[in-house]
Amino acid sequence: MSAFMTLSGQRIQLELQQPAEVLQWVSSLPAEVRSEISPAWLSAVSGLKTADPWYCMYQIRMMAVGVVAGSCAFKGPPDAFGVVELAYGVELPWQGQGIATEAVRLLLKFCREQSAVRSVIAHTVPNNASSVRVLEKCGFVCCGPVHHPEDGEVNRWELALCSST
Repeated sequence: MSAFMTLSGQRIQLELQQPAEVLQWVSSLPAEVRSEISPAWLSAVSGLKTADPWYCMYQIRMMAVGVVAGSCAFKGPPDAFGVVELAYGVELPWQGQGIATEAVRLLLKFCREQSAVRSVIAHTVPNNASSVRVLEKCGFVCCGPVHHPEDGEVNRWELALCSST
């Protein structure tokens, strides 16, 4: 198994899903949630033959109990400037326990190992204090509000990655 298929932390393990698993998850969502999913991302996942860490989501598995506590993902590969966007979500029973912070840190560690990635961005809706805390703990800086073509008015967060040369 490739190193990017499973990313392990202290309490969690990120398990990369196969394209069919991601598409099955999308089809299981309520219609109003499905309508918020990026058509470009969905098309990219639909065209994959094998798991790709830039498009397929990672399940966040609690190692001690074996249950899935949420998911995290990149919204695509690094762009021409080396920028990659991440997203994450933790199920209600696991929120407030640092699970999202640990997951984001594992994604950042992965990014630091990829020469094409120069910075990582994330977007939060203005009233999501939990996501703000996660991003601040991980070193992101809020750049202010932006209009996202799919998410509307959001705050943009950025983290420049240092070269390890």
